[in-house]
Formats: sequence, C-alpha cells, structure tokens
Amino acid sequence: MPRNLYICFTCLRDSALLPFHYKALQDAVPGAPVYYVYDKHEAGGATVPAGAFKVRADFPRNGNLMGLECHLGMLRTMQFLARRHPHANVVKIDSDVFLLSDYFLSTLGSEHDMVGVAPAKSYYCKGTCYGMTTGIIDKVIHYLSDGYQDRSNRLEDSVISMVAAIVSEANKVRILNAANADESEILYTIFHKGFLEFPDVLHNVRGFLDCGDPLYTGDYPDSTAAKVKAMQFVLQHLRK
Repeated sequence: MPRNLYICFTCLRDSALLPFHYKALQDAVPGAPVYYVYDKHEAGGATVPAGAFKVRADFPRNGNLMGLECHLGMLRTMQFLARRHPHANVVKIDSDVFLLSDYFLSTLGSEHDMVGVAPAKSYYCKGTCYGMTTGIIDKVIHYLSDGYQDRSNRLEDSVISMVAAIVSEANKVRILNAANADESEILYTIFHKGFLEFPDVLHNVRGFLDCGDPLYTGDYPDSTAAKVKAMQFVLQHLRK
C-alpha cells in the first residue's frame, strides 16, 4: 500500500520532461503511483512513461493553474484519484521537478495535514512539490465551494496553502522555509547556478530539484529544450 501518490498537472509542451521526471521519482520512491493529468484538449495526443497513469481533466487551467475554477478542479481531481489508494496521501509535483527523497514528507498524515516548501520571505508554499492528506483536501474544497471569491485570480499554490492553514487545526500545516539554512537543503532551483556546479549541488540536496524558469539559455533558448538539457545532466550525475 503506497504512503503517497503523486499527481502532476502537465501539458503537451512538457511531455519531453516526463521520462526524466518519472525515472527520478521512481528511483526516490520505488513503486509509487504517478498520475499525469492533462487538459481535455491535449490528453488524446499525450503519452506518459510506462508504469505511470494518464488522466484527462475537464477543468479550465486559466494559464498557469490560476483562478477558483481551476483550484477546485485540481483538488477534486486529487480527491478522485486518492480514492484508488485508500489511506494514501496526495503529493502534487510539477513536471520540471526532480524528487530526490520523500523524507521531508515523512510527517504528512501523522503530524501534519499539509507539508510544503516556501520561497524565501514567503508565507505560502511553492507549487513545485507539496503534500496533503485527503482530509485536508476535503476541507479546502468545502471552504472554496462555500462562497469563496478569488478576485485576484491567484496561482494555485498561494490559495490552496492559505486555505489549508485556515481550515486545519493549529500547527497542522508545515511550510518549510528555503531561507532557513537547515531547510534549504530540501529545495534547490537548478537554473540559479551554472551546469558545472550541479554535481556538488546534487550531493547536498535532500528533497527535490526545481528546474524553474531557465536563466541559462546558450544553445537552448527554448525553455523546454533548456529544461531537457538540465534534466539529462542531472540524471547523468545523480547520486554518483
């Protein structure tokens, strides 16, 4: 029985990243169920790595997972898929993120309803990788469905983590801060450093690597091509 299931809301543009994404995840958490969720207009032409599951979703994404309809659609998708794995928690992970270890999620379900990582000087978790129990997913859905209005059309990570903190019991949402020296080892954004520094970085990071928005261009001006190059490099040097 899996402790966590992993859900990635992806798109055709990032399909080239999925083989690297899936391999890293399976190396970190062997046998973990992984679902790649596509928009209904893209699902037909999408392929996923062998062993993973492809899911078609009908909710509007409004660009980069923005707006109330999108947030509820994501949460209801998590809720639906979690029913296939009783007692498992849900981890949302982006397609340009390498999971190196799930240790930072170890208190999810036992001590905490939600676990995530915050950017420096931020109060909400990054959308790159965070975990939630099915109980807190249900509560957040209820809160957002009960007259909540998001006039600012904010991104999913800020809204979901904010509401989780509101509806959970005290100290049940754990947001690790990347500015903290001990906790910063959980998260590393690849493109904040040059490729030549990656091998040393890979030995220090204990949680996950985020490709983010490429600052490195060089011969790879296209964002996806740059991410593919980086992910190939990471897999080549990972755990060596």
